[in-house]
Amino acid sequence: MKKIWILSIKTSLPNICYNADSLSTELFAFEGFEIAKDFFHKKIKEFAFSKNSLFNGNGKIQRFNTYIDEMYEPEDEEDLGGDFLTKNHCIKIQEALCSAFGGDDNDLQIEVGKYDDGMIGVDVSENNIRFFGIYDGPINGYDPVIHTNIFNMTDKKDYFLYINDLFGQDECSCELYIDLKEAELQ
Repeated sequence: MKKIWILSIKTSLPNICYNADSLSTELFAFEGFEIAKDFFHKKIKEFAFSKNSLFNGNGKIQRFNTYIDEMYEPEDEEDLGGDFLTKNHCIKIQEALCSAFGGDDNDLQIEVGKYDDGMIGVDVSENNIRFFGIYDGPINGYDPVIHTNIFNMTDKKDYFLYINDLFGQDECSCELYIDLKEAELQ
């Protein structure tokens, strides 16, 4: 049996979508991991550095960037406790995402843990982040969906980037789902 790498992209970008039926799908097959990874990076960069309602043209997720700008900035973050999601955490995450969207292989430089600020939360494991609404639901209009493990793509394994940008939006979203998986041809 021959092994190949499959890249699938489901997205509404550059448009806003109002239901999952408006997502388009593209599939690509590659014989080697390095070729597949390069194309994966190319497609992510194409979306993240284009002008659309999800990204700002520099690889930053617009609504997340707005959230960071509006975040409460305490005088002393040390007094908040180790599991409080700080502005500094979010800036590091945004910078890591921009770097990954640009095709760079870097480790996610945030200590493993689960953080929240009472509005949104983030679960950080080794080179994997997952945003969530506090108590697994939206809080105060924020229900972010960002889940990815693309920060260091040196190992041959499955990689994914899921973004459903619901930060502060009602009844619509901009969605991007990219998967890179190994498969066997029969």
